[in-house]
Amino acid sequence: MVDADSIVTGTLATLVAVVVVGLLFLGPVGWLLAALLVLATFVLADFSGVFEEAAKRPRERRNCADCGAPNSVERDTCKHCEAALEDG
Repeated sequence: MVDADSIVTGTLATLVAVVVVGLLFLGPVGWLLAALLVLATFVLADFSGVFEEAAKRPRERRNCADCGAPNSVERDTCKHCEAALEDG
């Protein structure tokens, strides 16, 4: 499965390139086309479910409430201060 973050990053890089070309070389017609391409890209990305998949990804870590150290979700105690980690 393709990582949703890489899809979004690639899409944004493509959008920047299209906007730059539209603004620099095509004038007002290019500006309109670039704006339409940007809108279409976000509409299609939203329609495809890319943004929902990224929101549904499980958390890979959680921070300790006492010291703030990052811990994996499998741990019951903090790897730094050994305080009990709370769920949620």
